[in-house]
Amino acid sequence: MQNRTENEALISIALCTYNGEQFLAEQLKSITDQTYQNLEIVVVDDCSTDKTVDILEGAQKNDPRIKIYKNEKNLGFIKNFEKALEKCKGEFIALSDQDDVWLAHKIETLHREIGDNLLIYSAVDLINEEGHPIPGTFPRLNRIEGHCPLSLILGNCVIGHTCLIRKELIEIALPIPPGVFSHDQWLAIASSATGQLKASTDTLSHYRTHSKNTLFKSKRAKSTSKAEKSLKKVSRIIYLSEQIIQRKLLKRADTEKLKALKENLEANKRSFYNFRLARFLNTHQADFLKLFKNRRKAIRKQCRGYFFYKILPFQ
Repeated sequence: MQNRTENEALISIALCTYNGEQFLAEQLKSITDQTYQNLEIVVVDDCSTDKTVDILEGAQKNDPRIKIYKNEKNLGFIKNFEKALEKCKGEFIALSDQDDVWLAHKIETLHREIGDNLLIYSAVDLINEEGHPIPGTFPRLNRIEGHCPLSLILGNCVIGHTCLIRKELIEIALPIPPGVFSHDQWLAIASSATGQLKASTDTLSHYRTHSKNTLFKSKRAKSTSKAEKSLKKVSRIIYLSEQIIQRKLLKRADTEKLKALKENLEANKRSFYNFRLARFLNTHQADFLKLFKNRRKAIRKQCRGYFFYKILPFQ
């Protein structure tokens, strides 16, 4: 192993923590036990108030590859994640959450398969709080690759902790605009805009669902009406589109199509059903709808406006 490690590229693990004591030790062990050993594990803690830092410092005593940085004030998830990325020194960077579990060959497999791409992402399965498998696939979307940035606007199949990226992607993608809903979607769009996004067929990690998981917590929220949720979703897509256009991430032809999508989406805020958007998406299915297994259903759902859910709240 020693001779092999000396010839391996340094890979950084960007791990953000915040009050993650419940599952952190298991995740750390799955990282330190990777078959690919030339790692630096960059942990940035965002002012945890539980035993997270104690767990990190205990692990650091047994593994000097772990580097711990403690924020003086809470930055929030995306800014904390940016800070972790900026502190990474490796030629490649793997993204990590604090509550999942990696298979031992995850880094080795992604490093072997990334080729000339800027980002590779693996498949994932679900586990519950106790670590038991949950049937089904997540996310329930097609896994796409290559040049397909417009198809990553209306949804996202790239989960952060499944990714290995080249450091060059950081120069393209950072800083992540404030208010962008998900850092992994932003990185996926930036890499796909260059045609250098790859989907590995291997399942290399377990994605844990639990009450404190940000994504699944938002899916379970009941306090917001469907009408309000539809407005928020449309506003998020419009904002994301504006930021992509301002940053000039896309080629000219893709930028013009994205501008048209944004303009058509605006009508969702004041309509029952957005027929203009439906016509646009039907015409440009190959650009915007590669994620969706049933494109007609996806169009119908996307084109339901604010008043659709006001009048039919249980749909």
